[in-house]
Amino acid sequence: MKSYFQSQRHIDLKRKQIVQENLIEFSKLQRQAALNIRDLLNERNSVSQEYYKAKMSLIEKKNKKLDLDPRLWELDTKLVARTNLSLDLIRTNRSVARRFMYSDETRKLRQYADVFAMFNSTMFAEITWHERVQFRKMVDNFRVFETRNSEAITEIHHVLADLNSNLTDIHKYAQREIE
Repeated sequence: MKSYFQSQRHIDLKRKQIVQENLIEFSKLQRQAALNIRDLLNERNSVSQEYYKAKMSLIEKKNKKLDLDPRLWELDTKLVARTNLSLDLIRTNRSVARRFMYSDETRKLRQYADVFAMFNSTMFAEITWHERVQFRKMVDNFRVFETRNSEAITEIHHVLADLNSNLTDIHKYAQREIE
């Protein structure tokens, strides 16, 4: 009987170790990875808000200028000269005029938008890659867990079979003694 309890304790410790290594530790790593992605998304949202504020500020600045005399619009005459549009047409069409106002700030904002788009694209690729890798790791981890757990169950089965055999032998011996 003592060997059964020792075997059972050994199996219990082994199963606890299997759960610890394959589920708990893996879950901790997964949680940390999720927190890192969350931090990255928070940074992305912060950059997005900065871009949106800069864009709205420039639009507001252009709209305020459009309420003034067209000669004060600070149109980029070099940029206008590269188009087929006349200065008079631009001055009479406010939406077209916006395109030629504050050209340096507009160019910087477009560059900011390009960098932000690249940042979004890179983040999407990284998160997609991370999901694929983590999914593969999770599947592999559960396969290892299932294999090790099956081995432990098989070991329990063998211990119980040995116990059953020993108890059967004891029972047979006891019956012979009674007869």
